Amino acid sequence: MGRSVRTEKWRYTEWNEGKDGIELYNYTNDPDEFINLAKGTRYREEIKNLSSLLKKNSSDLLFTPYKNQVDSLIKQGVRVRQ
Repeated sequence: MGRSVRTEKWRYTEWNEGKDGIELYNYTNDPDEFINLAKGTRYREEIKNLSSLLKKNSSDLLFTPYKNQVDSLIKQGVRVRQ
């Protein structure tokens, strides 16, 4: 199963907690997600930060009501579709 986190600039996805791959897309330069930037080392720090955000939010999602989840994500700058 894959999980994603989305900010205004980035979408980051981990498949099977990263064991089956990761994806990183820059929505400013590549809104159609043609170029997976996770394959190189140039975005290592961004991947680290987004992975931490994903893990933090994934654990929050398991234990908090939906409204609290959405509010928390919005406060962190994550774009949420409602």
